[in-house]
Amino acid sequence: MRTLRIQKRQPEGMALDILRTEKSLVSGFGSGAGREKRMRGLEMKFEKALLKVTEEYNRASDQNPAFNSAHEGIAVLMEELDELKAEVWKKGRERDRARMRKEAQQVAAMAIRFMVDLL
Repeated sequence: MRTLRIQKRQPEGMALDILRTEKSLVSGFGSGAGREKRMRGLEMKFEKALLKVTEEYNRASDQNPAFNSAHEGIAVLMEELDELKAEVWKKGRERDRARMRKEAQQVAAMAIRFMVDLL
């Protein structure tokens, strides 16, 4: 089976365009130059997150075959979500932000994989 590869680089400004359409994400950003600066910062975080999810998707696709069924796909997705949940539910000082970020990347990548392989 052919594996889909997600391109790592999107057209310039794509993330910012997506964020601008999501009023709930940017409504508290104020207006003027300060708003643009905050938007650029959010855009950089958004693009970095998409890049990390893309890398995780590609890594998982290289190591594992496509999901055979929706049941297999949801089982993998739920396993990743349980790992994220376990990290989030730790007491504040025991939480590892880097680990939460990594687990969230895996959840996002497996959700995309579910969509690509099964829908």
